[in-house]
Amino acid sequence: MNSIYGARHSLRFPGLIQGAAVALFSLTAPALSIESPASSSASSPAEISSEACLDAVYQANQADQTPDAAVEICQQAIDQSQAADNRWLEAYSRGNLGSLYLQQSEPQQAIPQFEQVLALAQQIADPALEVKALVALGAAVAQLQQPQAALEFYQQALTVAEAADPTSRSIVLYNQGLMYDRLGQTQQAVTAYQQAEQLATASGDIILAGYAAQKLAAAPLGALP
Repeated sequence: MNSIYGARHSLRFPGLIQGAAVALFSLTAPALSIESPASSSASSPAEISSEACLDAVYQANQADQTPDAAVEICQQAIDQSQAADNRWLEAYSRGNLGSLYLQQSEPQQAIPQFEQVLALAQQIADPALEVKALVALGAAVAQLQQPQAALEFYQQALTVAEAADPTSRSIVLYNQGLMYDRLGQTQQAVTAYQQAEQLATASGDIILAGYAAQKLAAAPLGALP
């Protein structure tokens, strides 16, 4: 099963690629997935709980499980990771919990979780995870009808992404394009989509490259170079 953080251990942040029903750690937006370095076969209690959280968020997104049950499972995963002093797993479980809140259109509940993910990512020096947290925060404030604030988070993410990888940068640029579109800044949106498509293509992320190409195809001719 794929998810926001990629494969089994992924942080699927639903809402990241807006307009594509963003998901995490890849519930609904596989292009946002970031593979977790953890083993795909969970063994410790903390890993098992983290996996259960990811699955619960996926099931809630598919309406196969109630959101309240998924919240409880993810909170248990957070408690387990804290008991194991595993900040990486805690960050992923918090990210998936935040993603669940975004799926339920509860950005004010999601924001504290993503802020914790950001703090944990900085503590463990994981720039890709830090980028994911910043993009998720941007998605959350965008749900609160604050596109300018979302752009500020995306700009921070773009700076951090210089130390991450092309996929992280392409995700940020795509989300920047979405916000520029929302603000009616078509030329800036086109530039962001073009850069996102180029980076995604170069890194082999055909899904995100496809999203960006669709946006460019829909852009007014006068906005294209």
